Amino acid sequence: MRNFFKKNNLPSSFAGLRRDKSLAASYGGTIYQMFFARSGSCVYSQLDSQSCVKTDSQSGTSLILPVLLLGVTGLSIFLAMAATTTSSVALILSQRDAVEARVHLFGCLDEYLVHLPANPDFSPVELLVFDEVCSTVVSTPIEGQREIVVSNTIGQVTRQLTVLVQLDPFDFVEITEP
Repeated sequence: MRNFFKKNNLPSSFAGLRRDKSLAASYGGTIYQMFFARSGSCVYSQLDSQSCVKTDSQSGTSLILPVLLLGVTGLSIFLAMAATTTSSVALILSQRDAVEARVHLFGCLDEYLVHLPANPDFSPVELLVFDEVCSTVVSTPIEGQREIVVSNTIGQVTRQLTVLVQLDPFDFVEITEP
């Protein structure tokens, strides 16, 4: 065995020799594994040439840090874009509900104004229009006028409309939407 080491010019930093029977069975011969103090570990076969694997190298560490940094940066960009998309979708849905509530609100007002000239005392608490229920509050601030407050809620959005009308002759005095 010593002749094998001298013949193959092994380094002087040789620290030990171990016979590995599990590897020997797979290669069909005896394999010796040597450990060197500085150069890592090398596997020698009596049949094959030398094949070394350097284990003390730090080159993998210097490569993994930029890859890890790029991964964290990419993940943070992805999460920021996902949060922006989520808030944009919530805003769009809220705007859709606001427009829908306004359409229903004016539908309820139109329904009330259809009944008002025929019956000046018409003051329902709720109106059903477009399969939506609008709540109404009718008051008489001055004789011959009606103040109608119509409100509608869809989702998280509540819209309200205040209308002041003159009864005789029928005319709109003021329409406000706060």
